[in-house]
Amino acid sequence: MGTPGRLAIPVAGDSERARQVAMSLVDDTGFDPYDAGTPADSWRQQPNSPA
Repeated sequence: MGTPGRLAIPVAGDSERARQVAMSLVDDTGFDPYDAGTPADSWRQQPNSPA
């Protein structure tokens, strides 16, 4: 993770385990996962802006 040139995708969820599984899937598809925390904290992500 953190590979130069790869796009990052934020992952939010209430369950730590679920976020880890989703982040693994994101990484497997060629993107860098970013742990965005819980859905309550994900409001900080805005369309067309850095997460």
